[in-house]
Amino acid sequence: MKRSSLLLLLAGLVASLVGCEWQPVRDNTVDPASPYYQEPPPVNHAPSIDTLFMITDCRHSLFSDFCAVEILARITDVDQNIDLNAVIASIEMEPGTWEELGHMAYDPARQWFIVRKTQSDFPDERIDLLVGKPLRVQVSDAQDSTASRSISFVQPVLDWPVIVFPFSQDTAFTNYPRLSWIYWNNSPTGEHSFSVSVLKDAFVAAWDTAGLAPSDTFVIVTDSLPENNFGGGFYTWDLTVTDGRGNRVTSAPGDFVILVPARAELRCRWGDWIFNGRTRRRRSYILSNRLRGALSPAQSAGGST
Repeated sequence: MKRSSLLLLLAGLVASLVGCEWQPVRDNTVDPASPYYQEPPPVNHAPSIDTLFMITDCRHSLFSDFCAVEILARITDVDQNIDLNAVIASIEMEPGTWEELGHMAYDPARQWFIVRKTQSDFPDERIDLLVGKPLRVQVSDAQDSTASRSISFVQPVLDWPVIVFPFSQDTAFTNYPRLSWIYWNNSPTGEHSFSVSVLKDAFVAAWDTAGLAPSDTFVIVTDSLPENNFGGGFYTWDLTVTDGRGNRVTSAPGDFVILVPARAELRCRWGDWIFNGRTRRRRSYILSNRLRGALSPAQSAGGST
């Protein structure tokens, strides 16, 4: 053994004296100095569900009420390789039993993943029975890394706003009707705003406005609504309350028609006599008192019509 070690030592000494150097065979794919070296794949990062919340959208009706829910998630991934077909919302109907609500679609304008479900998608068509149940969103990326996040199913807002006028087959005597409602201040978040929508024949958008103050109890339509009396259809309108979290609750709709009284058109000036034999003075009295209110302020002042 000693002799073998000595021989190896002498061989190394001789090799160093004659300028020889040992060259290892670099054929390892993980050796950076090897011509066969292969870069390791980049480290994949799991996606992250940064925000998850749910809002309710309920509408009151004279016949039946209707509710829907929207589940919204903001998801990020530093590798930008989220599998857009693998973002799924589920609800735990019973302990340990999760029921899929559906795939969440990405809305690039809002930058949220969203799924909307109506009450008909749930048992007994009642979302109030789901309050407090766990709601979960799961996401996978192209490398099968996953993330999940859960919240509780929220209580829908069912404190309906009540409209006053016009309500049921009322008549507005102007193209710019005044729409009014009972004061409402029952937001669970302590903040809210109003929006109003007017439709023609229940389907065609005629006018709308949003961002009305919590203290408001009426709004005046700012666009002229065409007259629609005598078989010309009808208008419907409703009032929506949106609270600080985005939950919406909408009143039962009101419907109305518009009838604008015609103006009197008289080709004369005030003070002119209308001759009709012995009734001359009475005709002038009628002209000056009963019809004065039907004319414009300029005509009442004495201008020509």
